Amino acid sequence: MSQKDPVPAESLTRRRRRSGRVTLNEVAKAAQVSPITASRYLRDPEQVSETLRTRISKAISELGYVPNKIAQGLASARSPIVVAIVPSIAHSIFAETLHVLSCRLQQHGYQMLLGNSDYSLEQEEQLCRTFLDWSPAALILTGHHHTAPMEKLLQQVSLPVIEIWDLNPEVKRNQVGFSHFQAGFDMTSHLIKQGYQRIAYINNNIINDLRGMVRGQGYEAAMHEHGLAPLSVPATGSVALDAGRDAFLHLMSLSPRPDALYFANDNLAAGAILEAMRQGLRIPQDVAIAGFGGFPIADKLLPSLTTLSPNHQRIGEIAADMVLSYYTHEKSGQQPPKIIDVGYELIERESTASPVQNAPIYN
Repeated sequence: MSQKDPVPAESLTRRRRRSGRVTLNEVAKAAQVSPITASRYLRDPEQVSETLRTRISKAISELGYVPNKIAQGLASARSPIVVAIVPSIAHSIFAETLHVLSCRLQQHGYQMLLGNSDYSLEQEEQLCRTFLDWSPAALILTGHHHTAPMEKLLQQVSLPVIEIWDLNPEVKRNQVGFSHFQAGFDMTSHLIKQGYQRIAYINNNIINDLRGMVRGQGYEAAMHEHGLAPLSVPATGSVALDAGRDAFLHLMSLSPRPDALYFANDNLAAGAILEAMRQGLRIPQDVAIAGFGGFPIADKLLPSLTTLSPNHQRIGEIAADMVLSYYTHEKSGQQPPKIIDVGYELIERESTASPVQNAPIYN
C-alpha cells in the first residue's frame, strides 16, 4: 500500500475493536492528516483546506467517529458548548435570534446549550451555575438585570459573557441589543405626534418583564416631556390574549377614557383589538392601539397592529460573532467590551392612524 493511500476504514475498525470507540488518531490516519489538523477540522472546518475537509469528513463518516465532547473540554479547559439563557422558549420573539445564533455557531464547530429562566432572575442564576460546571466556551444572557450573587459570579468567570436584547453602557460587558427606555419613548412620541394625548401604557404583569417596565419608564418620560399625564396599568392573568382583553375593558370603562393604548407586547395588544371588535369599537377612531415585538400576529390582525420590531436576526448574528472573535483573535479577551446597538423599526399600521386621517373603519 502506498504511503499516500488512505488507510482502509475496515482495517482501523478491526484494530480498535478492543476499545469500542473510534479515536481521533484513527480518523487522522484514515484521512492521512495529522491529529492536529483533524482536531482543527472539528473545532472550525473553515480553518482546513477544502481537500483535507473532504478527506477528514469521509473518514469520520466511514469510521462512525463521534467526538468526545467531555474529553475535549477537559483537554482545553473549555468545551465546544455555548450556553444561551433566555426568559422563555415559548415566545416567538426570541426564536429568530436563537435560530441564527445556533446556526452561526454550528458552522464553526460549536453547539448551543439552551436554558429557560422563565423570567426568573433566581432561575437564571441557578442555570448559570449548573452550566458553568461544563466549562462552556461562552455565556449568552438575556438582558443586564441579574441577582447580586449572579453579578459576583459573572465578575469571576474567565470566559466571554454576552448580554443580548438590551443595552446598559454602565455595565462593562459585551452587549448587543437596543435601549428599551428609548423604545418606549419613541413609540409614545410617535403616538403624540399622531395627535393622541390620553395615552395609557399597559405593562405585562403576567411575567416579570423587566424590559417592559423600562419601556414603561420611556413612555412616562415622553408623556412628561409633552406636558401630558401618564397612565400605567398592569395586564394580569395567565394568558396574554385574555390579559390584554381585561386591561382593555378596564381602560375603556374610565371617564374620560384613553384615546390610545400602548401595550408591552403584541400579544397583549392583540387581545385588546379582538375585544374592541367584539364591543363594536372602531380602531383607531375610538381608540388607537400599539404594541411591541414585531410578533407574526401583528400584521395579520384586522386592523393591522402598529408595533416596534427589534432586529431579531442581527442580534443573533452579532452575538455569535462576538464568541467566535474572542477565540479567533489573539488576546481578544483583553479587549474592552463591545456595546452594539442594533436599533429597531417602528412599523406603523392601521391601528394607530392619525385621528385626523381618514383611516379604515373596522367594527
